[in-house]
Amino acid sequence: MTQPFGSGSVSAGATHTLLATPAGVVYAWGLGTAGQLGNGGNSNKAMPTVVPTLTGVVSISGGSAHTLAATWDGRVFAWGSNAFGRLGDGTTTSSSVPIEIAGLQNVVSVAAGGSHSLALTADGHVYAWGTGNSGQLGLGSFSNSLTPALIPTLSDIIAITAGASHSLAVNSAGQLYAWGFNGSSQLGDGGQSAQASPKLITSIAGVSAVSAGVSHSVARLYNGAGYSWGDNTNGQLGLGDTTVRRVPTQIPGLVAVDVVAGGSHGMAIRADGALVAWGANANGQLGDTTTAMRTTPVLVSGLSQVALIAAGMSHSLAVAAGGHIWAWGADSSGQVGDGTTTASRTAPLDVLTASGAWGATPSPMLSVTPGTYGASQTVVVTGAAGAAADMHYTTSGAAPTQNDPLIVSGGSFVIDRSTMLRLRAWAPVRLPSAIVTASYVLQPQVPSIVPGTATYTSAQSVTISTPTPDATLRYTVDGTDPDVSSALYTGPVVIGTFTLLKAKAFRDGWTPSSTATETFMFNYGTVAAPAIAPTGGIYKPGETAIVTAVSGQQIR
Repeated sequence: MTQPFGSGSVSAGATHTLLATPAGVVYAWGLGTAGQLGNGGNSNKAMPTVVPTLTGVVSISGGSAHTLAATWDGRVFAWGSNAFGRLGDGTTTSSSVPIEIAGLQNVVSVAAGGSHSLALTADGHVYAWGTGNSGQLGLGSFSNSLTPALIPTLSDIIAITAGASHSLAVNSAGQLYAWGFNGSSQLGDGGQSAQASPKLITSIAGVSAVSAGVSHSVARLYNGAGYSWGDNTNGQLGLGDTTVRRVPTQIPGLVAVDVVAGGSHGMAIRADGALVAWGANANGQLGDTTTAMRTTPVLVSGLSQVALIAAGMSHSLAVAAGGHIWAWGADSSGQVGDGTTTASRTAPLDVLTASGAWGATPSPMLSVTPGTYGASQTVVVTGAAGAAADMHYTTSGAAPTQNDPLIVSGGSFVIDRSTMLRLRAWAPVRLPSAIVTASYVLQPQVPSIVPGTATYTSAQSVTISTPTPDATLRYTVDGTDPDVSSALYTGPVVIGTFTLLKAKAFRDGWTPSSTATETFMFNYGTVAAPAIAPTGGIYKPGETAIVTAVSGQQIR
């Protein structure tokens, strides 16, 4: 085949290591006692070994004792331990060779957790199977599933990851969903309760990449900022301390093109192509030539122009310039791949070279997180340093091509109306980047109604205003929601009877504001009784009685 299947894929399971080259060839090494190396046996391998029965792989992922792979044509294969049904074949029988999972089609990415599995399809749907005892399948229960089951509440998903017992997903709008075990707040929802269905994490927005560790999580935003949350016993959040974080917290100073979470450590490819790591380091998994725990990111020794990374329980992996595969950290099962089973390696070792266009072109970074704003925004676009990439964009919603307008690194867009901005980067000898989809919604601020809800003793002159420039105001007094055909506000509205007043702000090209609502009630006191003349008594037939009242009153 003359063209690559993909940009390569790497993964570090608990104690085994996996590599899919751009040509789709799979290598596996490390612990093999459960058949997780896929070579037909149950022995460990201390050097990269080809998985002989599998080709065309574009995504690969290792769990605690099983492995998943997706091929270029959307099929999924699994091998290794099948306890709890994590292989998805309807049984609990383990396999030391890849077996195709029936019923899955058009899969573009897979994620293997502790003993559960996830698959992402091209149309943005997510399937889950395996153990569900902590809700990590996202199916609304704590039951296991022996075959892939669609997670019904997720759609338009672009990224998935599986931790030991929790799962994360990101949609095209940059929203983060989390579910599963939450004892260390690894879901990021501020609590510690397990979630059996995906939960929107509202404290973070503009997410482009995410990774789940054993009991912590990391994410990268569209602007390159790194965030972390969950357990921090070993400094694995990179925040300079060992204090747990219950919601996503920014890692100071980190601008990244990719982030990963390991057992109790984290890594990131910086925008300049260097690799940094932090957290537990007892086995040298940070690659800084020491075994000292690091609570802030430190440089991994000797690596540059890094394209792909993976973090296992206590070992790490990187693909750097020229297709060199580097590994370091715990090696008792041969997971480093240098032919030995040395207890640990504290610096990266070059264990394999595989030609090809490793790693897609880094995605463009945006200075302003996608979201809803009450004023125009200036968005600066930045390309990864050294990528030599051309960046093209659209604002029509269409996927960018190289025929679309070009923007240079450091260029900017003025967002003065609601806009769907999509960008993609192309670099020589590398596959195009993932498409960055950024939805910027401009919305006038909610109108202010003065005076507000109360009971009054006289008619009121009511004003409606909004601080949003060039916005028009429309209102209703019958309880209906205002639209563009409702009464235009041009000056104070006099209200003297019970009224439910609603108002909205509108601006061309912007989303209408939320509705402001105020209720006006009136108490004018007790109405004086009518006067009757003459007063009651005995009168001749035909006598006229006159009833009078205060001016403005009605007599009934």
